Amino acid sequence: MPMLRTWIAILGAAAVTGALVFSQTAHARAPITLTVAQASGECSVSWKKEGVAFKALTPGSGPSSFAFSDLVGTVSADLAYANDPVLLARSISITATFKGGFTLTDGSGHSLQISDGQGTFPFGGSSYLVKTTANPAGTRIPVYTYADLPLPAPGIPSLLPPKVNVKITDAKVNVTPEFANALNDTFGSGTAESGTPFGSCSGTATT
Repeated sequence: MPMLRTWIAILGAAAVTGALVFSQTAHARAPITLTVAQASGECSVSWKKEGVAFKALTPGSGPSSFAFSDLVGTVSADLAYANDPVLLARSISITATFKGGFTLTDGSGHSLQISDGQGTFPFGGSSYLVKTTANPAGTRIPVYTYADLPLPAPGIPSLLPPKVNVKITDAKVNVTPEFANALNDTFGSGTAESGTPFGSCSGTATT
């Protein structure tokens, strides 16, 4: 009988351990990365300098905004949080390349243009090909960083196959040190400082 009781105890412990392992596996994280099928977005530029004119290469919804086009990228999300919108939103990251930008010009013939963006949300920011009067071939530099990040609004229209929708609204952005230097070199010292509010960006992506 003692031996029988020992085997029963061992088997019982094994069953409990197996149940715990199954439970942990059933609730394991399930991060996935999906290709963006459709996307749209734009940035509204609040930064201004007297005598410097803004012209969008790809016009947005307002006179000082530019739209994204030809966006190619991925959306990563943790589908273990499919029933928790807040945790799902915090698990999302987006990496993309896109067309769009703007040109700044002044009355003396100085100009600065940004185009061909690359960005990562929520960490990082966006870099662009920046062409200036002194550097017409252009150099890729970081243009803005995120200053005030709203949580994206996520949706999962399908788990099998997995599909994710993401909407980002009014993400505030600031001027980077590199872009501030480019503005100062083009339009004169004191034109911009690192950390100056630059504007806000919004967009949607569907995988």
